[in-house]
Amino acid sequence: MSQVPCRIFVFLSAVEGNWRNAIHIACGEQDCPHAAACSEVLFTADADGSPVLLPVSALRACGGQEVDKHECAGCLEKSAFVAAYRRFLDWHTDTDGDCVLRRLLEAQLFPLCGAASPPEKKQ
Repeated sequence: MSQVPCRIFVFLSAVEGNWRNAIHIACGEQDCPHAAACSEVLFTADADGSPVLLPVSALRACGGQEVDKHECAGCLEKSAFVAAYRRFLDWHTDTDGDCVLRRLLEAQLFPLCGAASPPEKKQ
C-alpha cells in the first residue's frame, strides 16, 4: 500500500511545527470565485526552495487554529509572491488567467487531510 503525505504534515514539517514560521499571503483580488480556498494562504519553502502552500481555512478546519497574519514571520501580497516566484510558476503551473495561488495549491502533489488519495500507479 502506498502512502501519500498529507499537505498539512508536509507544511508543518517545513515550518518546524509552527505556522507562525510561515509567510502570510493575502490574495487581495476582488470578487474572486475561489476566495474560500485561496484568499489567505500560508507559504513556506521546502528543502529545495519549492513553495509549500496551505490555505488558512485548511489549518482552521484541520486543527481549529485561528491564524493572525501579524503573528506570521512576514506578510506578502499575492503580486509580490508572484514576482518572486515568476519562473517557478511559469514552469510548474498553467494559470490561463486563473488565480495563481489556487493553481499552485492544485499542482502540489499531496492532498489535504481527509482528501482522497490519487490513484496508485499500475506496474
